[in-house]
Amino acid sequence: KLTADNRATGERFVTDANAALSRLQRFLFVALLSLLISGIAIVVLVYRRTISPLRSNLTESLAIIERQQADQALRESERRFVDIIDLAMDAIVTVDHDQRIVIFNSAAEEMFRCPAAEAIGSSLERFIPPRYRTAHHHHVREFAQSGKKTRRASERHGTVMALRADGEEFPIEASISTVETGGKMLFTAILRDVTERKRAEDALRESEEKFQTLANNMSQLAWMADADGRIFWYNQRWLDYTGTTIEEMQGWGWKKVHHPDHVEHVV
Repeated sequence: KLTADNRATGERFVTDANAALSRLQRFLFVALLSLLISGIAIVVLVYRRTISPLRSNLTESLAIIERQQADQALRESERRFVDIIDLAMDAIVTVDHDQRIVIFNSAAEEMFRCPAAEAIGSSLERFIPPRYRTAHHHHVREFAQSGKKTRRASERHGTVMALRADGEEFPIEASISTVETGGKMLFTAILRDVTERKRAEDALRESEEKFQTLANNMSQLAWMADADGRIFWYNQRWLDYTGTTIEEMQGWGWKKVHHPDHVEHVV
């Protein structure tokens, strides 16, 4: 029961209690704030020491996997390319800008009688007869500066001669193409050995020359015609006897040297 004597004491008690509660509230607030800050610090520390390195390692691992997959895909593509090159019937030789061999397929090994392991890295000059090497370098420079992507060597320079590893020279047909990779020029030649064809052509030409010599030395007049009666060949005896030229006698020109009464019967 409050009285005049204990009222002041009660009021002081209430005031002190409120002050104590205020201090406790501030203490609890500071304590909770400290715990929150500490918790955040702990989370940041844990993130920096565990999660962040894990994420960095994961990112690096993914990058490594992607590079490995890209390298594997490139190797598989290169293997498929080499398989295709090796299956080609024609010899395929690729050289770099220094004329060093970088591709030498199975057909090239057979054509030049040289294993790829020995050819790759060596100069292309070893497969070119010495007397043609200077001209070859000139043609390569000219081709590189022309801006063209492909060229048939035999169309411009006639029969192209090559050199086997055992020193034998032989005729080839060559188609050359260029491609730029990594800022450097690569030259690829597709080569065909035409030795047998040249032999057949030479034999045919020799046979024709023999026939022509024999026919031109006959005392008889000789000629050849197609199924329609158009004459396409005369021997020299015919031309000498009629006083004409082969150009005048082509086709139906022979009618002009026959008697008009006989032309219809001869036709």
